Amino acid sequence: MAKGLLKEATPNSLISAANYVKRSSRAILARGGDGARTGTTTIQRNCLIEWFKYRHEILAGNFCRQFHYFGEGAEHLVYFDLENLRAIKSTHPNQFGHSVAYEGARATPLEYLRRLVYHNWFFGDDIRLLGAIIGDDHLEIITSQPWITAHQTTPQASEAQIIQYFAGIRFRKSQIYPAGALFYSSHFNLVAADAHSRNVLVSDAGDIVAIDVVIGRPGQPLEERLRREFPKDTPDSIQGPSTSVGIN
Repeated sequence: MAKGLLKEATPNSLISAANYVKRSSRAILARGGDGARTGTTTIQRNCLIEWFKYRHEILAGNFCRQFHYFGEGAEHLVYFDLENLRAIKSTHPNQFGHSVAYEGARATPLEYLRRLVYHNWFFGDDIRLLGAIIGDDHLEIITSQPWITAHQTTPQASEAQIIQYFAGIRFRKSQIYPAGALFYSSHFNLVAADAHSRNVLVSDAGDIVAIDVVIGRPGQPLEERLRREFPKDTPDSIQGPSTSVGIN
């Protein structure tokens, strides 16, 4: 079961899901009425459940038990798929990780999906959307990505390595939240948060690899602060990776 799902799942399913959730949730909100009174996160969650049902990607509640349990973080339960050498991640029920809109914000389903698309785009990752575990008013999103074996002697990237790595993809380190390891690209108007040594590793091959970095659009107050911090940077006329990767 797992082998087949991993073979069929592609990064493009993330883009398809994100586009469906965006269009459907906006239509519901535009119509108004009772459907629009449940809140953006709930509407998007219900739209995403519809997408999974349409794609016949509803997984059994014990789906992840076939893999080796690795640990639990603030956003996911993590498992190891030994056969395919991939990390299997399950979101906590009805939670969609952190948001970079403002400090302490929780992401909506659409923000979470976009984050994974950006992760593939900027960091060369291969995050795949496997399916969902659903129940009464309940959703867990299941994804997979390549398992990273860290370097034996220097598993965590240094601050200098992290800064250089992000500079290569046009992100600059911000001093607004020094402890939050925050990077910003005015070219794309995107924030990459939690880009610290626990989430930026050195692989056994010596490559710098970003994992679990929270990347997305900043809220207006944060964007204004970042623009003031980097006054010489101006947005490019292109719309950035959203258009390039097919998020419309």
